Amino acid sequence: MKNMTVLMILTVSFAQNLIITGAYDGPLSGGTPKGVELYVISNISDLSVYGLGSANNGGGSDEQEFTFPSVAATAGDFLYIASSSANFNNWFGFDADYTTGAMAINGDDAIELYHNNSSVDVFGDINTDGNGESWEYMDGWAYSKSNRGTSTIFNDAHWTYSGPNALDGETSNSGASTPFPSGTFTYTDGSLPVELTLFIAVPQKGSVKLSWATESEIDNLGFLIDRSLEPSSGFTTIADYRFVPELQGQGSVTYRTDYYYTDREVVPGTKYYYVLSDVTGNPEHGEPVTRHTDKMVSATPKWQDISSALINGFKTFKAYPNPFNPKTVIAYELEDVRELSVSIVDVHGRQVTELYSGLQAPGFHKFTWQPKDISAGIYFCHLTSGGNTITRKLVLLK
Repeated sequence: MKNMTVLMILTVSFAQNLIITGAYDGPLSGGTPKGVELYVISNISDLSVYGLGSANNGGGSDEQEFTFPSVAATAGDFLYIASSSANFNNWFGFDADYTTGAMAINGDDAIELYHNNSSVDVFGDINTDGNGESWEYMDGWAYSKSNRGTSTIFNDAHWTYSGPNALDGETSNSGASTPFPSGTFTYTDGSLPVELTLFIAVPQKGSVKLSWATESEIDNLGFLIDRSLEPSSGFTTIADYRFVPELQGQGSVTYRTDYYYTDREVVPGTKYYYVLSDVTGNPEHGEPVTRHTDKMVSATPKWQDISSALINGFKTFKAYPNPFNPKTVIAYELEDVRELSVSIVDVHGRQVTELYSGLQAPGFHKFTWQPKDISAGIYFCHLTSGGNTITRKLVLLK
């Protein structure tokens, strides 16, 4: 199998030395304190390469609005950035490390962390107003689960939440019934590649369901799914994380993640082979695209029975594909030996072609119709036996 190259990936790099670990929207006067908590994963000699920005009310990125000063930061430290010093100490009992109007956020605003003016981590969906969303933290807070890695793709499952209005009426974090869990994030070195522990293909009626699981990921942007009719050649990409949300990776994590994808562009009765690839965002951690050829899977999708029962000893299945171009497969099953005719007619009832006419053995049968020199439109397949006809509608595209 040929290695796949994704050129656009090679320029992407994540600086996983600093990460967003919390966002808070306090209940004191002016809705303060407002801001974020960050965690220093590795020593940073010059913090000024980092900055913050907020995305208000789902209006998209406002780019970097605050740049840190040129100071060092030590691994394991927590940094607190607030909209202002007012009420921060009253709430938390210590002073904020930095203040900036960029953090004048409400509990429905997303937050971006920048490295060299490029977004490297995000909390919330920058294109969605968080009001009523699962990640809303109005008069409350959101806090990252431990061992989450930086990622520009927000996943609300990687966070815990107080819920909206959880801090209403409270006067300090230490006395709150649902306090902001400041300083509790922990990070274990996640320098493992994508550890793929499961990849299976389950045949279904008219489709194949693919399932896989990772036990850890680092800088994982997402997955590619390749498919072929042969186990050793002819693979082409049928699904790409850049266009299919369920294939997007988790960035860097050290816990299990389950993934699912359903391949519906299949012909029942045909065996397909699948190979999974993961794409890293950091070339320093090895090949940008890793193909898991050792975990190749195969499946033969089933035919979908669209007859409620055997009709006088035979039943039909859904034509695949339909609508179609350039060909479709028509399948049926016979209970016993019988005379049978299979023909295609147009909307006026005129015969276009006869696929079969004669005596046929019991069991499963299928025919491929690949029309030539006829117009696009609606046609009908007639399956006739013993004076009974089953008709199926076919749609030819051009």
